[in-house]
Amino acid sequence: MVNNIHLVVLVHGLWGCDKDMEYMNKTLLSQHENNIELSSLYGLEEDEKDKQYNLIYTSNQNAKFKTYDGIEICGKRLQLEIYDVINKIYQQNENVQINKMSIIAYSLGGLISRYCLGLLYNDKFFSADWVGNLSGIPIEFVNFITFVSPHVGVISPYSRVAKLVGHSGVQLYLKDKDKIVYQMSLPHSSFIKGLRKFKHLKLYSNCINDLKTNFFTTGI
Repeated sequence: MVNNIHLVVLVHGLWGCDKDMEYMNKTLLSQHENNIELSSLYGLEEDEKDKQYNLIYTSNQNAKFKTYDGIEICGKRLQLEIYDVINKIYQQNENVQINKMSIIAYSLGGLISRYCLGLLYNDKFFSADWVGNLSGIPIEFVNFITFVSPHVGVISPYSRVAKLVGHSGVQLYLKDKDKIVYQMSLPHSSFIKGLRKFKHLKLYSNCINDLKTNFFTTGI
């Protein structure tokens, strides 16, 4: 069994789609021969079991207007999509086992991913007890990386601006009843507990000239 698949999930932002992450996808695939796509699993043989493979997968279940549905709904879709791609990995090649996972997210995708981590945590995804774990050994969670994600929301005095981008916008502008962005920041929440499972947490922010996602929120 090839027990060394590192699943790397790319998540786009508001009003985005998988094509938005195409450049990053292609760049990662070109960096090393062991960086592969889902379709390449058929080529993994028993004699290659000592290699570490990074399987690059781009999320596509929250495209365009679906990103307006709210962080919770989009986060749930991402959770189910991660389960689905894991099932596909095992269906395509019985000789593989996922042993590592990372998430790279852009803009709103960072908040969607953080919410998803809370759902995964509650589902015991981070433990050896997770129902989809074949080896009995917990997956190692390596990198959680976000690019210009508004982690503490967006400040605006105009409520109409928030409503232009649906329920997600209302949440980003901190005008929702449940204050989901705040709930995700609570230190004892499942969202933070899930986030702590990753070995490396990295934020990338624009220091100047970014009027939509300012440095104070993208860099926390």
